[in-house]
Amino acid sequence: MSTGIDPTKLRLGLTTKLLGKHIIFFQSVDSTNQYLKRLAEHGVEEGTVVLAETQKKGRGRLNRKWSSPEGGLYFSVLLKPQMQPKDATKLTLVFGLAVAEVLREDFSLPAELKWPNDVLIKGRKICGILVEASMVNNDLRFIVAGIGVNVNLIPTLTFSEAIKDSATSIQNEIGSEVSIEDFFRRVLEKMEFEYNLMLNGKETQVLARWRSLASFLGNSIDFSFCGKRIHGVALDISSQGELAVQLRNGNIVHFAFGEIANLDTLSVEKQKTPSQPRA
Repeated sequence: MSTGIDPTKLRLGLTTKLLGKHIIFFQSVDSTNQYLKRLAEHGVEEGTVVLAETQKKGRGRLNRKWSSPEGGLYFSVLLKPQMQPKDATKLTLVFGLAVAEVLREDFSLPAELKWPNDVLIKGRKICGILVEASMVNNDLRFIVAGIGVNVNLIPTLTFSEAIKDSATSIQNEIGSEVSIEDFFRRVLEKMEFEYNLMLNGKETQVLARWRSLASFLGNSIDFSFCGKRIHGVALDISSQGELAVQLRNGNIVHFAFGEIANLDTLSVEKQKTPSQPRA
């Protein structure tokens, strides 16, 4: 059976030094993250990528199902950085930024970022990131970063009633199909560029660019945390990737995890300046 992805073209012209040194392709797999984690336990080399045309058990944050029909880009990357475990969560921001920048640079799409792991187009989700770390005795062993992007999909025809109106795709936005292989190479190259900046002590500029694409900063949000609904103003993200929220009583709380429950569609150009200094 022919597939929508030609595995022989995935490395064609790829300029990365680390990511994608070894690419494992499946027409279908349970989950690229799960498969790569199993490989990592057996010592597969850093930079290995597992890519699938479809996933049977694709997952997002909080163990939610990630719909993975044919026409999307679903892949995971193995990393073994020398960093503190607490810094691993920042990779979610780093890789979300990489995808958003490719969408803006290559397709002129107004990609924006929603903390902590979503890429949006006009308020609708086009990409999700899932970063999972393996640790032993508080030491970081490896990280698996999974990326799912809606590429050549029509949400109203592909997705369930529950999500079809809140999702979009590149094809849906530009009106034509794009090469998934070319898009994969561009994303992987951008991921490596941003990742290297962070490893080389330049995370400040990476986070500054992330903030520039996060138009919800400075605006009121509803925030879900440990089963509670919190209303406040999203002030900023800290150097650790935490979200700073000013509550109604004026207190400022930093959240390492949680979820923005609702988000008004705002243009990046109208982004408000955070009212508090960045941590």
